[in-house]
Amino acid sequence: MTSPQDPNSGQYQGPPTSGQYPAQPQGGYQQGGYQQGGYQQGGYPAAPYQGAPAPAYGYQYPGGYGPVGPRPPQRPGVATGAGVCGIVLGVGSFGYAAALLIGAAAASDSGADNTKGFLAIAWICGILGVIASVSLFVGAIQMLSGNNGIVLRLGAVAAIIAIWVLAIWALSVQTGAGTVITVSAVVGSIMPAVVLGLSLSSSVSKWMLAKKAFKAAGYV
Repeated sequence: MTSPQDPNSGQYQGPPTSGQYPAQPQGGYQQGGYQQGGYQQGGYPAAPYQGAPAPAYGYQYPGGYGPVGPRPPQRPGVATGAGVCGIVLGVGSFGYAAALLIGAAAASDSGADNTKGFLAIAWICGILGVIASVSLFVGAIQMLSGNNGIVLRLGAVAAIIAIWVLAIWALSVQTGAGTVITVSAVVGSIMPAVVLGLSLSSSVSKWMLAKKAFKAAGYV
């Protein structure tokens, strides 16, 4: 067997013996050709690690998604109660006012005797009832949306005034029915008083102020 060629002698020295080949790196290529975890399932970019710096101004989030803004103030239960009671009371007040106005108009057309100012009281209470019903209904919607509570309160006050004006007139012309008239007026005033009390709650005021501040900050 001939030996490998010696570069100095010019003769072939044969193949190199065991251990003379240069060492080959283990795993001459990376399996897969990409780093595992380079993307997340679903095509969304991986979430930044905790403590990562915030994106620079003007950075566009992939896929059109951006950071979630603050949540708007949640409506308290008393505001919901005031709004719902206001709607119910507004509908009831409209029926009460319509009955008075229809009765007053019919009495005027028939030429009935205006006994002890009945027609005047009927017209006054009927008009107050219409004002109360419209204010209660509109104010209840404003209360539920958190825009305003003044209209709802004015409607409740107008309803209470209409009830007691009619009750006082009835007490002045009726004898022996004072207890019934008074109890009826008190019971009729409960719902408007509840609406007024709920709308004046401190939690309602704080919620409306927070909602205004939320809108003033540019949030919808």
